[in-house]
Amino acid sequence: MNARGHGGFTIVELLIVIVVIGILAAITIVAFNGVQQRANNAAKFQAAASYGKSIQLYATQNNTLPPMGNGSVCLGQGYTIRGSDTVGTCGGSDYTTREDATFNAAIQTVLSRIPEANNKVVTKGDGATFVGITLTNWDGFTLDGRPNPYVLQFVLEGQNQDCNVPGVVEMINGEWGNFRPAASQKFTFSDPVSTTCVVALPNAS
Repeated sequence: MNARGHGGFTIVELLIVIVVIGILAAITIVAFNGVQQRANNAAKFQAAASYGKSIQLYATQNNTLPPMGNGSVCLGQGYTIRGSDTVGTCGGSDYTTREDATFNAAIQTVLSRIPEANNKVVTKGDGATFVGITLTNWDGFTLDGRPNPYVLQFVLEGQNQDCNVPGVVEMINGEWGNFRPAASQKFTFSDPVSTTCVVALPNAS
């Protein structure tokens, strides 16, 4: 006689099916997250590369870099307005960088279309977050011991990612701002969940 009665499933068989479905769902989610991470990273370093070329072209044509009101600007337009700010913000959670209409107007003379902002929030290993791409002008930045005040910065998801942009630098003796061209790695520094990319731009008078 059939112990399952009229061809139904036993509890054990149902549990096995549920476990298999759960495993397949988990694999699918992991695969999707990996694809999404690669897409987010690719969009970010492609935009950074485009901006790097455009900024250098502007500097060649004008013998100076585009105007920057507060020493640091967001690259891209359409960043989320956060907190009490009235314009979109980007950069690290420990400092605020804003979109700059004057900078955008200047860079549009060499860049036909300003890329849309990447508002994906990347969480770093220490819990700090970073959004988008920034351009900073700070006299404390050096490259091989020489002043190099203009740098791009962005953060990728995942450990030890390739920044994929010419001019990536690494820190000398772990000192922030004291840079040299990245040689043994393709990023500036990394932690178990993120990769920070700093790109030194050529000086402009």
